[in-house]
Order: sequence, then structure tokens, then C-alpha cells
Amino acid sequence: MLTSCTGSVGTARSWVRDLLRSGWLGEQLDDVVLITSELVSNAVQHGSTGSAGETVTVTVEVQRGGLAPDSVTVSVHDRVDAAPEQRAAGLDDECGRGLALVEELAHDVGVSRHPGVPGKDVWARVLAT
Repeated sequence: MLTSCTGSVGTARSWVRDLLRSGWLGEQLDDVVLITSELVSNAVQHGSTGSAGETVTVTVEVQRGGLAPDSVTVSVHDRVDAAPEQRAAGLDDECGRGLALVEELAHDVGVSRHPGVPGKDVWARVLAT
């Protein structure tokens, strides 16, 4: 759980890199770290209700072995129910490309909600190759 502020983006990036640094993920590690950065950035910028002390939660699920391919799923929970919307960023825009980047790097992307829990989880799954 991280405070909903811009400083939490770097903290989440470092945590995910340290968590997955064993090497099995290969080149996809950088993709997972970048996806984490974009999802946390979006949660901080657009997933806050403005209440003091608000948090975002980052969850990492590793799938290795078994019937499914090896993968990592990063999920970020914020307190706003509205689903994220991809923007059409102009050439000179400094923001607005995050969700497009996540969709390009991930094998699968989605939004989940949990009954009785305010907000949503935005998640992305990356397959290990």
C-alpha cells in the first residue's frame, strides 16, 4: 500500500524490480516495471478522491509452471470507480500515452471491481518468453 502521491511511482517501480530481479522474467522485467510505473501514475493522477491519506495498492501475481504460460500480473487499486479512458495524445503532449503504452507491452489488460469495495483494480499481464 502506497500513499497516493507522485513519489509513490518510483517506490512502486523499485519494489517490483527488486521483487522480480531473479532473472527468470528476462527482458520482460523492464516492461513489467514500466507498466507498474504507468498504472501507479494513473492511479495517483486520476484515481484519487482528494481525501487526505489516500492510498493505492500494488499487487504482483507470478504464475510459473502448470498449464498456463509463465506470466506476471501487476494490479493497481485506487478509490475511484470510473474506468480509465485512453486519450489520444497529440505530438506535443507531455502526457496521455500511458494506457496505450501499457496495452502495447502487456499480453492482457483489464479492470476489475469487487462488490462492497470502493474503487477498481487496473491490471496488466505480461507473458515471460
